Amino acid sequence: MKSTSETNVCRKRRLFRDLSREFLNSQMRQHFITEVLLFGLLFAVSVWPILSLADALSASLE
Repeated sequence: MKSTSETNVCRKRRLFRDLSREFLNSQMRQHFITEVLLFGLLFAVSVWPILSLADALSASLE
């Protein structure tokens, strides 16, 4: 059987975990949106030269 101090420690851990989960859920959503936008920007910037190269190669082969 658990003692009172063990129960209090478990309860404190659970409360801290719940508190951190609530805080991080809102923070993670904001970070996720920022990361998606940055990824989209990086993707667009890196695809543009590849498409330009493909266009130049197809023009030179004609």
